[in-house]
Amino acid sequence: LRDFAAVDSERGDEVRFIGVNPIDEVDVMESFAAERGVEYDNFRDPIGDLQIELEITSFPTTVFVGSDGEVVERRGVLDADQLHEAIDELLAAE
Repeated sequence: LRDFAAVDSERGDEVRFIGVNPIDEVDVMESFAAERGVEYDNFRDPIGDLQIELEITSFPTTVFVGSDGEVVERRGVLDADQLHEAIDELLAAE
């Protein structure tokens, strides 16, 4: 999460980060994110609607969505370098 917060602060003008938490209560989710420097939007998915719609079976999952709203790629755990690389690849393709 710290890596995502760092990349968001560096590239937030190019891409939008959104966190989705299907497990924790709001106060736990907000505290966890704040402790890691997360400033992007975080939402809850308490009954798993998004998880079902996107067919997410493991956590964490990173979903990349194009400017048209279509899912273009899914990945698991990413560090900052891998996240930068994925963003660069997907922006070049778009």
